[in-house]
Amino acid sequence: MERIVIRNMEEKDIEGVAEVHVSSWKTAYRGIVQDRYLDAMKKEEKIVSYKKKQMDVREKFLVAEQNGEIVGFCRYADDNRFSENMSDIDCEIVALYVSPDKMYHGIGTKLFQAAVETFICQKKHKMIIWCLRENKSSKRFYEKMGGKMQREKKVCIGDKSYCEDGFVYDIRG
Repeated sequence: MERIVIRNMEEKDIEGVAEVHVSSWKTAYRGIVQDRYLDAMKKEEKIVSYKKKQMDVREKFLVAEQNGEIVGFCRYADDNRFSENMSDIDCEIVALYVSPDKMYHGIGTKLFQAAVETFICQKKHKMIIWCLRENKSSKRFYEKMGGKMQREKKVCIGDKSYCEDGFVYDIRG
């Protein structure tokens, strides 16, 4: 397998990040999230969204690059603004996606570990990542990475409500 480079996202990566996001959702969430929602997802809309996010200094992204192509990304937050009312959580992986044709090659693990290393350098203590309850393969991955399912919440996707499980990690270095 060719070398994977994990680095901070640059503006030139946004199209690749959007492609990974849409293709990952359409593959991983088929049979979980309503088909009409998945079928309506457009890369162009994600490009606009990620351009806005990149301009927000609080938004942080890592990308996985292989042969000049974006094959995965991780969006993370060095606070708990996405996990309200959880004062013990001080950082979060908000999104972690790998191109469907590149899964099971260690890319997700490298992105996960790079985000955790960033948090450790920032002296963070407890991290959370949320996962749709029905997404069995991602839940296995988060457990393999040492997470303990300790929280749950509802999330609205399209016009339907879903349960998410929160995997908590003690990351004290």
